Amino acid sequence: MTRLSPLLVVVPVLGCAQAAPSGAPDAGAPSASASARWASSTAVDGGDGDADAGDAGGGGPPRPPPPRVRTLEVPEETKSPLPKPDDWKDAVRRDVALRSEYGCTIQRLREWHRINCECSNATVALVTGTRDGVLVWATEERAQLIFPVRRGDRRVLEVRPHEKWVSGLGPYGSPGQQPGGPPIVFSETWLEGEDAPTLVMQ
Repeated sequence: MTRLSPLLVVVPVLGCAQAAPSGAPDAGAPSASASARWASSTAVDGGDGDADAGDAGGGGPPRPPPPRVRTLEVPEETKSPLPKPDDWKDAVRRDVALRSEYGCTIQRLREWHRINCECSNATVALVTGTRDGVLVWATEERAQLIFPVRRGDRRVLEVRPHEKWVSGLGPYGSPGQQPGGPPIVFSETWLEGEDAPTLVMQ
């Protein structure tokens, strides 16, 4: 008599992710240094004018971690409309956070700034502060924050990744759980009397 082996059915469970709102720009191509380990730094970046050593890009040796405190370029005082998705294609992309699990980059167009984080099943939120113009969303693979930088701003945004199920991690190639990584908080301020806005990553 032939004995039948028991059949094990594994159903992968995906974490929750917020769908992109209508008109939200695409999160863009992944940063080349997303796998680099984040190291704490108290250096202050002098601005984001032309391309520099902190730009995210192609191959080459690993770049040093970006500064935790970044002085942003002073934008025009006149308010401009939200950029369209295609407008971001040629905008310089810079690293703002590098961790072992994921990386984040920032781009600027006029007073508008866009942060992309290649993290899984993230919860993205404006924790407190100025809501005008803020747009946040997340998918299973990445998160995006768009916000204008204007005089008088004070806001705090958080990206909190969660673990996800991926195939090939468990025994015999079965699905396994991949850590999402620690959360990251972005604090953007441009208070009255300050010469330029500041972005702090924690």
